[in-house]
Amino acid sequence: GVSIKAFFNSVWDRDNKKNPNLIREKVCRNILLKHSILHVLEPFCFRKIMNGQTITFSNILGFIKNYELIIKKEGEDMNKEQVEIAVNLGKQIAGAVIPKPDSEERKDKSKTTAAIRKIKGDLFVLRKARTTTDFLNQLNNMMFRYGISVSGKILEGILEEVKFEDFRAYCVMGALQVINAGNNSLKG
Repeated sequence: GVSIKAFFNSVWDRDNKKNPNLIREKVCRNILLKHSILHVLEPFCFRKIMNGQTITFSNILGFIKNYELIIKKEGEDMNKEQVEIAVNLGKQIAGAVIPKPDSEERKDKSKTTAAIRKIKGDLFVLRKARTTTDFLNQLNNMMFRYGISVSGKILEGILEEVKFEDFRAYCVMGALQVINAGNNSLKG
C-alpha cells in the first residue's frame, strides 16, 4: 500500500528556500479540485532524481497511479493497463542501462554512476518530445542503442488511444523509479 504520510513528506521541497511547501500545496489543491497530479509531480520527481537526490519514489508513483484511476474520465484518461504499459516501458528503458540490483556491476559504484549518467541524457530527450512522432523516434533510437524490445501494444498504437503527455509522463516516472533505486544503491 501507499503511506500517505511518507507521500506528503516526499513532496516537501527542501531545495525551494522561499516556499518548500509549494509542490505539496499544488498537489493538495489539485486533489481537492479533483484534477490530475501527474503533471505536477513528474517534473518535481525528474528534477530531484536527476540531481542525484533520493526520494520515497514507490510511494509517489503508487499514489499517482491510484489517485489518477479514481478521478479518470471514462474514454478520456488512461486505464490501469495502459498506465502499467507506460510505467513498465520506462522501467525497461532504464533497466536496460542500469545494472541489476544483485549484479556484480551494481556493486561497482563507478559503473552504476556511469550508467545513470548515460540514461539521464536519453531520458531528458524522451521527456522533451513534444509529439507522438518525436517520442516514437527517440524510443526507436533507444531500442537500437540499448537493445530494448518494445511491447507490441505500443507499436500497435496505444499512443493513439491515450493522451500522449500522460503516456510520456508515466513512462518517464517508470524510468525514474529505476534511476532512484540506482541512486539509493550508490548512497548505501
